[in-house]
Amino acid sequence: MKNSLIGEKIFIKKDQTNFLKLSLDYNQAHRLDVKQNQFKSKKTIVHGVNLLLYAIEYFLNYEEKKIYNINCSFLKPVFLNEKIKFYFYKNGKDNFIEVENYKKEICAKIFLFFLKSKKLKPSISKSNISEIKRVKQYKNLDPKKYLKKKYKIKLQKDKKFSIFPKTSKIYGNIFCDAICASSYFIGMKCPGKKAIFTNIRFNIEMIKKDLKFLLFDVYSFDSRFNLFSIKVEGFLQMKLQSILTR
Repeated sequence: MKNSLIGEKIFIKKDQTNFLKLSLDYNQAHRLDVKQNQFKSKKTIVHGVNLLLYAIEYFLNYEEKKIYNINCSFLKPVFLNEKIKFYFYKNGKDNFIEVENYKKEICAKIFLFFLKSKKLKPSISKSNISEIKRVKQYKNLDPKKYLKKKYKIKLQKDKKFSIFPKTSKIYGNIFCDAICASSYFIGMKCPGKKAIFTNIRFNIEMIKKDLKFLLFDVYSFDSRFNLFSIKVEGFLQMKLQSILTR
């Protein structure tokens, strides 16, 4: 199995503050002023989607190859001020990036697919949709109240993502904002305050540039694992999974 170091970074306070403003995901795990978060830690945790966007950026700088699908699992938290390395692996037909901390623990694993897949048919009804405006404040709701309901978040095409120049050039700033919007929905809405984002899958092949919004459908809750599953359509088709901690 061949692997290559494609990037490394130490996320510092300035990085965290910048991404908080971009994503508006002010979940307690990512804030700089929380005494203890859902990971039972006092340390500030880097946004999972920030790691994902850096992984895409490093890969595009390493090899500008067309990506059709991405499947990313968040396995362990990444804390501020620790050195993180991004390795790209080729293992037969599998191509993936591993995000590794200084203990050589794998914190995220990102599968990249370079072949076209079957096109997914839209499955979210366009009726009875509630619009969500991204703001910093929580509404302390039971996350189960989001179940079997649909929500719309508008995307901001003018928001600049200069920290990801290659990614925003190829896919557009609105693509980066769509990834941030997924983090916002998980961290601020459902499951919200006690969320642990575990997986995001999306289909870059089917970006719909004329749709400047995302529709979120909280379609499943597995009480055995406290696991929420969410379908997303609109500008980008995604599937999200997140655990509600106790």
